[in-house]
Amino acid sequence: MSPLDYWSVSRRAFLGRVSAGVGAVATQNITDPTLGALGLDLLERGYGAQGALDELLESRPHIEFRQLAVLDCDGGTAYYT
Repeated sequence: MSPLDYWSVSRRAFLGRVSAGVGAVATQNITDPTLGALGLDLLERGYGAQGALDELLESRPHIEFRQLAVLDCDGGTAYYT
């Protein structure tokens, strides 16, 4: 996958990442810049939106400060707030 396959935008309290044919991950509030790449990796490995979100929630520190949304390429969605 080339760097051009990803789109990233960063604001003070928002970070979103999208990969064609894979999905999208957005985080808001106190962001963790690694969540987008990790979430896309999970989606690329075959996790659906909810499965990828569940893995992120279980594996990342300070998740209680995050707001996350995940969209997979099949239209599945999951969010945490």
